[in-house]
Amino acid sequence: MSLEDGIRALQQQQYSEAIQLLENYCKDPSNQNSPTYIQALMGLARAYRGNQQRNKAFTIVHTLNSYPDPQVKQWAESFISILQVEEKATNKTTPIETKYDPDIPLRTPNFDVKVPLPKAKIYLKIASIVTYFVIFLIWVIISFIGNYFIQPIYGIPLLTVLGLTLILYFGLLLISLWGLDFLQEKIYQVQWINLTQLRNYSSETATILFKICRSKKVKTPRLGIIDDRVPVIFTYGLFPKKARIIVTTGLLKSLRDEEIAAVYAHELGHVFQGNLAIMTMGTMVIQLTYIFYCFLKSIYHNNPKLNQILRGISCLSILPYLGFLLTNFLLFYLSRTREDYADHFAVEATGNPNGLGRALVKIAYALSEQKQIPLSPLIPMTRILGIYDAKAALIPGTAYRLTCDFSQVGQTFIWDIFNPWGMWLELNSPHPLIGKRIRTLMNYSQFLNLKNEFDMNTVLMEGNQLNKRKLYGNFSKELLIFNAQWIVLIGSIMIGLFIKDYLETSIGILSLGIIGFGVGLVLQTWIMYPKITLSSPLDLYRLICDPYGSPLTGYPVQFQGKLIGQSQGFYQLESTIMFQDSSGTVFAHYSSPLGALGNFFLSWTKTKPLINSEATIMGWLRRGISPWIDWSHLSSSHITLKHYPRFWSLIRGSGVIIVGLILLIYAIGTHRLTTG
Repeated sequence: MSLEDGIRALQQQQYSEAIQLLENYCKDPSNQNSPTYIQALMGLARAYRGNQQRNKAFTIVHTLNSYPDPQVKQWAESFISILQVEEKATNKTTPIETKYDPDIPLRTPNFDVKVPLPKAKIYLKIASIVTYFVIFLIWVIISFIGNYFIQPIYGIPLLTVLGLTLILYFGLLLISLWGLDFLQEKIYQVQWINLTQLRNYSSETATILFKICRSKKVKTPRLGIIDDRVPVIFTYGLFPKKARIIVTTGLLKSLRDEEIAAVYAHELGHVFQGNLAIMTMGTMVIQLTYIFYCFLKSIYHNNPKLNQILRGISCLSILPYLGFLLTNFLLFYLSRTREDYADHFAVEATGNPNGLGRALVKIAYALSEQKQIPLSPLIPMTRILGIYDAKAALIPGTAYRLTCDFSQVGQTFIWDIFNPWGMWLELNSPHPLIGKRIRTLMNYSQFLNLKNEFDMNTVLMEGNQLNKRKLYGNFSKELLIFNAQWIVLIGSIMIGLFIKDYLETSIGILSLGIIGFGVGLVLQTWIMYPKITLSSPLDLYRLICDPYGSPLTGYPVQFQGKLIGQSQGFYQLESTIMFQDSSGTVFAHYSSPLGALGNFFLSWTKTKPLINSEATIMGWLRRGISPWIDWSHLSSSHITLKHYPRFWSLIRGSGVIIVGLILLIYAIGTHRLTTG
């Protein structure tokens, strides 16, 4: 038996088997000098903890705490703090504490159950109608713009242009299914299978799909498997009779039989929602623009010595990237809304809300552990259709990696449910925050008189004990600072309009707006980048569990770990690399002196020498849907990178102020010359 067998048993929560396998591995003298020996000890400590053998877990982590490697020491300190919290929790009771009762099941004996909807069905219909209308409206606007240039030359009437637009719109809807089929077969080499073959991976899944499709009087969706370690499952099609459900081998290996059935039932819920066609059309546009973006960007990345003309062509990659971002954003509202109903459908189809909850956390863990470079294109290209947003996987994935306990993962849900930043940032995500999804699933579990596998009672109790004045007061102030440049710009223009009799010219009013924009940037910079002073060691797990964390106020941090790749598929116009230490993974943002465009074009050149190397990172850790570090120092044994986001941000703000002052002086001087 290998170390991989023990880790796999641990991930499947088969703690006794994991203990036996890992103990045998650690007792073998030939393994004690292996670089994976420490990993085995960490896994054994987690298995002891899961098996309620905390004393043995304490013994191992105290040994690891004296290990000279700083990453191992940091992991041990984090794990000790978790064990200590659990020890305190077992020595006290609360009025809402629920003791384990073996007679309370985790799922219903029957597949077909009824639970109340999380919200009225009308919300899903509204989201679908709004999305169809907005996308069609964009096509109409484009046709108007095209007609403006074409009509004087060819004399094509406007109604003809609008008619052609309508034909193209519905034509693209119709061909999108076959277009996506082509992309899956040519790019991902999807293998199409039937229910009998699916039964080899999950017998419960095959049974549920057969029963549901028979009751709905439709044929089973076309089933596909992609050989990729990324845990992804997604659905597309035109209508229920022309639907596809595609899964990766990575997801099938990450989940148990009943958990696989739950996620397939979730995807089947999308088939019957009535919005499959618009999601399919949008996804085809997303995948085509992303492929074109990657092609153009690779021209320079793979051939940095090309002539200036080809380098200029590679710079055009920003255009399909912006199209990729825009199409994603247009589908976010519908995508978020339909996830709630798909979760509801899965629970009614399987009677297993706990299974779907476990699956979501395990998928998050598997996504957060992806280290291949480059990252699989499946991550960005199926973000809208997938069951889970990879960008949001780092926090629950880190928590599960450290604890292997679903009840402990709930500590990270407090931010999702109670922090107002969660609701604000969720608008830029295709999925509801996992804390909210798990809370709804556990409500279904209570309705069905099942045992809750996630301790949401404790989460809600601790959330209700938060300082609401601090929580919402901080949010209000930070939201103003987050948009300070725009607020001060508008305020400055209003002041300019009020004193326009003194300025006399529109340039003077504009100059005040520019000055205000620069002042807002400077103010924002002072708040976002406090001076870095490291008074005590910090660990990632404690920081991401802070319910008061925000994307604006950063914690000054320094971590030692490894750069594992560049996340060019995580949809931000900024440079992002992936940094991993012993307790988890975070994004690491590079801020170019040239701003967002500099980040987009220069990031890979700056960070490529450090990829796959041990490194020390220093900067400001921020908490959003995912955690990230705005780094100022990044060093390894052979190279050190320094940049100064605070300094350059102040320079940009000051530069804008200077431009505004020059324009103001010019406006005043010109007015005096013309009136003097």
